[in-house]
Amino acid sequence: MLDQPRRHLFLSIWLWLVIIANAFVASLYLFAAHSPAVLARMPGVPSWFFLVTGAIGIVNVICAIALLRWKKWGFWGILITAIVVCGLNITVAKQPLLPTLVSSFVGVLILYWALHMGDERKAWPRLH
Repeated sequence: MLDQPRRHLFLSIWLWLVIIANAFVASLYLFAAHSPAVLARMPGVPSWFFLVTGAIGIVNVICAIALLRWKKWGFWGILITAIVVCGLNITVAKQPLLPTLVSSFVGVLILYWALHMGDERKAWPRLH
C-alpha cells in the first residue's frame, strides 16, 4: 500500500463540512424549484435559479471530494462556483452586493487558508 500523505485535521474537517452543507443545500434548492410555496415567496426569482443553484451544490460536493483525493482542480471548481453563485444572487435574486460577496467568498478564503496551513502537512503543494 502506498504511503498516503496526511492532511491537516482542520482541512479534513472543513472539507467534510463543505460536503455535508452543500449536499443539504443542494437538496433544499432542488426541492424549492418544485415548491409553489417557495416560488410564491420569491416572486421575481425564476424556478431555473433554484435548479442551477442546486446543481452547483452538487458540483461543490464533487469538488470537495476531489480535494480529499488530492486533486487541485477541486479548489478551482469551488472558486468558480462561488463566482457563479455570487453573480446569480446579485443579478437574478437581486441580493445586496456586500452580503452576497461575503457569503460567497468567506468559505473559499477559509478553504484556501486551510490548504496552506501546517508546515509538514500543508496540502496545497501536494495537490496534483
